[in-house]
Amino acid sequence: MAKLRLDKSVPLKPKSVAKVAAKPAKPVARPVAKTVPKPAAEAVANDRIGYLLQSPPGLANVLKKELNFVGATARDQKLFVKLQRNHDLLFLNHVKSDERLDELRTAEMVLRCPAYGRFKISQRQL
Repeated sequence: MAKLRLDKSVPLKPKSVAKVAAKPAKPVARPVAKTVPKPAAEAVANDRIGYLLQSPPGLANVLKKELNFVGATARDQKLFVKLQRNHDLLFLNHVKSDERLDELRTAEMVLRCPAYGRFKISQRQL
């Protein structure tokens, strides 16, 4: 490699770079992605449907990981878990995608809850 000598007479920017920088950029036409929006009624209805999942005792954490894997829940979503003697119950109040819920291997039963309450759910109701 040859060593460069910097003189005070040498400009800092080469002339070719200064000419390129002075030219205005041409606008670039980008294709617009066509997306079909969901009807508002379906989006609201899907948010309000809860699911109750029953699994064998001690497998609630495995079922949580399986729900994340199939894309039914977000990774940081908190699930309500009720551990009982004969089975574990998981309640989902928001499901990203319910397409693969029937394919879960760990769940014994998957039940839809069209109406549920967030306040005053007693032990007897579970």
